Amino acid sequence: MASTQEAAGNKSSEVSDEPTPAKQPRLDQPTASQESTAMQQHDFKKFRLVEILDNSQRAKYVALLGKFDTTDGISSSSSSSSQDGKNGEDSKSSSTSAILLLEKEAFPVEQLQQSQLGLSLFDHRQTVETVMHNDIWHKYRLPLESSFCLAKATLVHPATDRLAAKYRRRPCHLVVESPEDYRKRTEPALKSAGAKHSLAWVGNLLDGSAEADRLVFDDPDPAVGFVLHADLKWDGRRIDDLYCLAVCRVDGLHSLRQLGAQHLPLLENLMDKGRKALRDRYGVPLSQQRVFLHYQPSFYHLHAHFTHVSADWPGQQAERAHLVTEIINNIRLMPDYYQKATLTFPVKEGEPLYDAYKDQLDLL
Repeated sequence: MASTQEAAGNKSSEVSDEPTPAKQPRLDQPTASQESTAMQQHDFKKFRLVEILDNSQRAKYVALLGKFDTTDGISSSSSSSSQDGKNGEDSKSSSTSAILLLEKEAFPVEQLQQSQLGLSLFDHRQTVETVMHNDIWHKYRLPLESSFCLAKATLVHPATDRLAAKYRRRPCHLVVESPEDYRKRTEPALKSAGAKHSLAWVGNLLDGSAEADRLVFDDPDPAVGFVLHADLKWDGRRIDDLYCLAVCRVDGLHSLRQLGAQHLPLLENLMDKGRKALRDRYGVPLSQQRVFLHYQPSFYHLHAHFTHVSADWPGQQAERAHLVTEIINNIRLMPDYYQKATLTFPVKEGEPLYDAYKDQLDLL
């Protein structure tokens, strides 16, 4: 894979010097590219469960590890084998693992409104189960019509053991990392474990070869530019659930620890153009946008998260999310703030960083 810096250079040569908002269709409607690849979809009837990695009652979310019965998991009706071959994915064995992430969709407002016209919300062929009754309070388990029972699905295929570990529920601990800890524990642990997942997909975002239909904004400047996409976690329907991801073009920046005064133009550009792009595209006021970095990040190429202030997405907890406005302010007060600061971050048992800090944690 070409480096992300090379990818950025290629992109810059194809566009004008002025960044412009991308023309993007509604995310809940199929695009031409989506329709053309519809025949390549995986055959989920052939998915076989191996392990339940995680199951969240609050988020109505489950992560499943499994395998496809077919040789590549792609429906036999596919007519695009040449494209698969170009990606080197046309001969995967039946033992190739896959991770399937399922999340219950929000109730569709348009169909709820149609129920006012007499269309039923409930499947009357099924039995209603009474759970509890106390005075005016009644609790039931109601079978809904199938249109209210859809789930968003994200498939990772093929999936490595490391990716399976990422989604597997395990006890979590908080690490308090001093600058010395960062040098002596964090950096060596990440390097020795090869902690970075493949970043080929990042290069694909930067050069425009993937997820072009989800592109919101593109700034080609190699020093302060970025691409802003609607995150795969967001279906593009409810603006209150907005979640977008900005991937910076500059290469060699991995995490919050590296940021200093020389990166203020980059951070300010993210805040200025990124938020204005979301305001123009989705009508979200600047004051209703939350922009933050994760520490530790889920992948080690500098990126920022844009969410609606009303959204309740995972990863927005105080111990992991750092608001970009506060990052900018801290650096203005002290240019090497993030090289001197003590930072807290969560780790799961079994991760490389957990092993690096295990002797510091209270494991009673």
